[in-house]
Amino acid sequence: ASLTQIPAANIVGLATAGFERTGGFGQLLQTKHKASGATVSTTATVNDNSFTTGAEVLSISITPTVATSVIHITGMLHFTHVSDYEGYWWLTYNHAGISESMIAGNSNTSLRRTGLANLGSNVLTTMQPNSSIDLMYDHDTTNEITFKVRMATSNSGKSMNFNRNPADSTNTSDGGNPISSITVMELSSVTITDDTVYRGT
Repeated sequence: ASLTQIPAANIVGLATAGFERTGGFGQLLQTKHKASGATVSTTATVNDNSFTTGAEVLSISITPTVATSVIHITGMLHFTHVSDYEGYWWLTYNHAGISESMIAGNSNTSLRRTGLANLGSNVLTTMQPNSSIDLMYDHDTTNEITFKVRMATSNSGKSMNFNRNPADSTNTSDGGNPISSITVMELSSVTITDDTVYRGT
């Protein structure tokens, strides 16, 4: 049989067979995917937990088939921020009846972030390696859920950039823009364990 004839549930079983897990990943119910080559540069500044003021750069929506399922979010994201100060990004979720909320680290309760971006230098024509997402959301709803990626900087004089370097180079030496993507998969059941993770507004 060709790969296209293999049931999706079997592919999930193969891909996760090498991982230790409790209770299994359950059945794959649906998958949504979005890729974007759009470029964004922002000087939106966040020095606390006001993540909703960050620039939205990518979003995807999914309507769960059952309230008891779990959403697995994965992604490949390209950010760049110079080493002076810091760039930040958040994965957020929202649906009817709740306010937009973030999934973030909770070691510093004054500066909750999903991820940081720092080039390690102040060269404006260089891209940094991609950032990744691999998170779960136990939603308890059948309302449409929207996941967003937001970004900001800690200093308005230093831009945070998506799918481009700070200079947005177009020459043959440093030019060229990558793509970023996000995938959401509804799974029938997953055992989630969080350690120092914040989920909320």
